[in-house]
Amino acid sequence: MAPESDGEPIDRPCKVQITGSGLLHRTDALLERERNLYPLMADRLAGRGKGEFAEPAAVTMGMIEEAFTARSDFGLRAAAFLAGRCDPGDAKAREKLTKLLRDFITSLEPHDRGPLEVEYIEAAMSLALRGDPEAARAALAAVIPEDHSGSGYAYLAAFYLAQLGDASGYPVVLRALHSENEHTRLMAVRHLLAFQPYNGQEVKGRVVDTRRELIARLSDHEPYVRVEVPYYLSEAGVTGLVELLEPLVLSDPDEGVREAAAEVLRRHRVS
Repeated sequence: MAPESDGEPIDRPCKVQITGSGLLHRTDALLERERNLYPLMADRLAGRGKGEFAEPAAVTMGMIEEAFTARSDFGLRAAAFLAGRCDPGDAKAREKLTKLLRDFITSLEPHDRGPLEVEYIEAAMSLALRGDPEAARAALAAVIPEDHSGSGYAYLAAFYLAQLGDASGYPVVLRALHSENEHTRLMAVRHLLAFQPYNGQEVKGRVVDTRRELIARLSDHEPYVRVEVPYYLSEAGVTGLVELLEPLVLSDPDEGVREAAAEVLRRHRVS
């Protein structure tokens, strides 16, 4: 039986709705990234494995509500993402989505947010996309340490804050870019894209330069990081792509990095 709200069924199909939502710093590149991520999140919510089906799972209100109710490790993160990027096509259902997000965010005190930090951050951004960017901004800012240590998932909060017009989390991303942990460095590289609109601006004493930071990671000592950088350079529309990537194709010691650079160059030349 479908979940009910005020006596009426709310288990409605959700249509993909990925837009700027009136937020000027949600660039076309960021929207395209989310369009590519949506089907993966839909499959995750449905409990599917990656690439298990030719078509992504259909998302419904009931699936999202169930994930918020159960707070399962597998589905909640996807539900928090999808709740801001789908339209159930009905005013009451839309209100229900917004309430689910607000209730979830306010239910988590700072001391017990830890294991659900990513879900909390995703829910905050979805709340912004559902029309409450101010509440979202406050929730996201609460994740970023005052010393900009970049611990936990602060880089993700900074990424979303930047889309809300607030670049104050840039030092978190910079610190993560120079972490001793290779996975943290890679996550920082992935989340530089949101700071492109701020290039040339000074944020807490640091001038934003996403091109410079991306190029620097081409020399990262771990291929685990280097292998993804060509894709992010292309995604960001960085100039001089051929000159940057040809040396990797010819001389990077890691086969995966050489292949990634060659693939990005092939796509670049075709386009």
